[in-house]
Amino acid sequence: MKRQNIFSVIILIFIFSIFSYAQQDYQIVQKFKAQCSTIKTSIANASSLDELNSIRPQIDQLKSDFEPNKKLLDKSLYPDDFNSSIGKLNDALNLRKGDFTQITTLQTKVSQMQVQLDSLNARNAMLLNRVQELVIQGDKDRHTILVLQRNLRELRFSLSQRDLLVMTMLDSLLPSSYSQSGSLSSSEKQKIYSKARSMDIITNIKKAISDNIQFLDVTALTPEDLNSIKNQKAQFEKIWKNVGPEIIKIYSSKKQSEKDINEINSDFDLWNTALSREAWNSIRQTFSDRGIMLEKFSSGGEFSNSISSYVNDEIKNADLNAQNAVSDYHTFIDSIWLPKVEPEWIPYLTDNNMLSVSDKDKINSKLTEWKKAVLPGQFNWLFVIIPVIIILLIVILLKTNSDKKKKLELENYSRDN
Repeated sequence: MKRQNIFSVIILIFIFSIFSYAQQDYQIVQKFKAQCSTIKTSIANASSLDELNSIRPQIDQLKSDFEPNKKLLDKSLYPDDFNSSIGKLNDALNLRKGDFTQITTLQTKVSQMQVQLDSLNARNAMLLNRVQELVIQGDKDRHTILVLQRNLRELRFSLSQRDLLVMTMLDSLLPSSYSQSGSLSSSEKQKIYSKARSMDIITNIKKAISDNIQFLDVTALTPEDLNSIKNQKAQFEKIWKNVGPEIIKIYSSKKQSEKDINEINSDFDLWNTALSREAWNSIRQTFSDRGIMLEKFSSGGEFSNSISSYVNDEIKNADLNAQNAVSDYHTFIDSIWLPKVEPEWIPYLTDNNMLSVSDKDKINSKLTEWKKAVLPGQFNWLFVIIPVIIILLIVILLKTNSDKKKKLELENYSRDN
C-alpha cells in the first residue's frame, strides 16, 4: 500500500513538474509577444527622430533577454520565429525613421520655397503699388511712360515666377501613386494636410489669383500678353482641378471651414472675367489713345454697337465738315483699324469666342458704309488703268500685224518686178 502511495505521489510530482514547465514556457512566449507589441506601439507613436533612436536599445535588449529561449520561441511563434520577429521590429523602426527623414527634408524644402514665395509676394506688392501710382498720375511725359513700361514688365515676370512656384507647391501635394490608384490612405491624407498647412497653400493660391486680377485691372495689354496670361491661368486651373477635390475632402474631414477652398473655384472664374474685361478695355484704350472715344463695351455685341454708333455720328457730321470727316475716317481706318485692331485684336476675339461672325460682318458692313459716305468722289483708277492697258495692247498687236502685212506685200512686189 505504501509503495502504491509513493508511486502516486511520484506521478503527481511528475505531472505537476510538466505542467509547471509548460506554464513557464507559456509565460515566456506571452512576455516576448507583449514586449514586441509594446515596442511596435512605441515606434508607431514616436513623434521625433530622437524618440525612435531611443527604441533601438530596447530591441537589442529584447533580443539579448530572450536569446536563451530561441528554440521555444521558434516553435511557438509560427509562422514567425525569434529572428524574424526581431527583424520585423528593426524594419518597422527603420521605415519610421525614413518617414521622419522625409519630413525633415520636406520641411527644409517647404521653408526654402516659402522664403522665395514671401520674397516674390513682397516684390509683387511693391511693383503693383508703383504701377498704380504711375497710372493715377496720368502723366504722358516720356520718362513716366518708360518707367511705367519697365515696372509693368518686371511685375509681369515676377507674377509669372510666383505663379509657377505656387503651382509647383500645389502639384507636389498628391503622391505619385494617386494618379494610378485614384485614392489615398489615411496616412497619405494626413501628410497632405500637414504639408498643405505648412505651405499655407490655400492663402497662396487665393493671393496669386487676386494679384493677377489686380494686374489686369491696372494695365493695357496686347493680345500676345493676354494669350500668355490665359495659358498660364489654364495650366494653374488644371492643376487645381486635379488636386483641389482631394484638398477639399481632407480639410472637410478635419472639420475646418471649406469656404476659402471652395472660393478658389469662383476665383478662377473671376480671373477669366478679368481677362475678358482687360481685352475690351485695351481695345477701347487703343482708340482713345488716338482721340477716338467709343462707348464702353464688354461683349462682341456691345463692341459692334459701339462702332456702329460712332460711325453713324461720323456719317451725320460728314456734310457739316467734309474735310474733318475724311481726316477722322483715315485716322480710324489707317491708324487704328488696319494696323492694330483687324490684324491683332479681331483674331484674338474670334479665337476666344468673344466676337461672333455676325458681329464682325456688321462692323465691316458699317465701315464700308462710312467709306462711301465720306469718300463719295473717290475714284478707283483701276477701272480706268486696266481698260487702257488692254486697249494699248490691242493697238500694239494690230499695228504689229499691220506692219508685218505691209512688209510681206513689199517683198512680194519686189519679187514680181
